[in-house]
Amino acid sequence: MSFPMTGDAGKGTIQPVFRRLHDGWRMVNGIVYHSNDLGKTWKPFPRSKLLADNLAKYPNVVKLQFTSSDVGWMLIETTDKKRSRLMKSSDGGETWQGL
Repeated sequence: MSFPMTGDAGKGTIQPVFRRLHDGWRMVNGIVYHSNDLGKTWKPFPRSKLLADNLAKYPNVVKLQFTSSDVGWMLIETTDKKRSRLMKSSDGGETWQGL
């Protein structure tokens, strides 16, 4: 699946990150995508209401990192950069919970 290479800054967008050469994630306008073929194709996960609700309050994605194929971390912050929230995924980026 193709997607816009640039999303709206401050609306849940971050450049692709790869845990291993073939295993990558990307977020565009609040939708998380996963690639397992060096970024040639991307599979979008369904929009998560919990993630969308958090991005409404903390729209800037500071960091996205996966420590395994299942466990990922996302740091999001407010537009004034005074508050942040750490999110965790335990299923490869399909769902997220706030910590």
